[in-house]
Amino acid sequence: MTLLLQQYREQEESRMILTGAAKVSWARRLLQRRPLFLDTETTTDDDQAEVIEVAVVADDGFVLLETLVRPQSPIAASARAVHGIGMEQLVGAPSMAAVWPCLLRLLGGRTVVAYNVAFDRRVLQQSALRYGLPPLDTEWVCLMEAYALLTGRTRVISLSAASRENGIAPREAHRAAADAQATLALVAAMASGRSGPSSAGPGFRVV
Repeated sequence: MTLLLQQYREQEESRMILTGAAKVSWARRLLQRRPLFLDTETTTDDDQAEVIEVAVVADDGFVLLETLVRPQSPIAASARAVHGIGMEQLVGAPSMAAVWPCLLRLLGGRTVVAYNVAFDRRVLQQSALRYGLPPLDTEWVCLMEAYALLTGRTRVISLSAASRENGIAPREAHRAAADAQATLALVAAMASGRSGPSSAGPGFRVV
């Protein structure tokens, strides 16, 4: 559990719905850290999963990194049915070993928000171990867990469901950049203290 979540959980004696002010305060405190937003797509969801797409989005909505990644193992049919990425699209894509230095540069020492951190962090760690790469020095924040806590739920909900609750226009679901931007848009909606349509930013850039 991340520090921001632990602070709020320690203040609550039950899983009752927190006040709207608490949700706004938590999201604003998170945004003050100028976090990055990350998402991955993978070959499968088990302990052999490899990253085949990764995106990192800045807190202004611009895409800092968006790349396909060539894996060593094939893509499971169940995974392709979700994200639509096939092996034929990965011909010529860089390996994770080639992408890793960019991730180290972007994420090192930063607060990184993901929707379901346990999954994204695990598959990145698996990739690091597979290729003998150095670990990421990153503070992770799980928005999926935070959103459930701050809305008084006993179970987590999907990113698309949380987005609908906050009037966030749908994006290209289950592609890394779109999901990372949707994660940012959800935090922005929480910080605004109002529901309704929300957008993450004016455009894209790749650096």
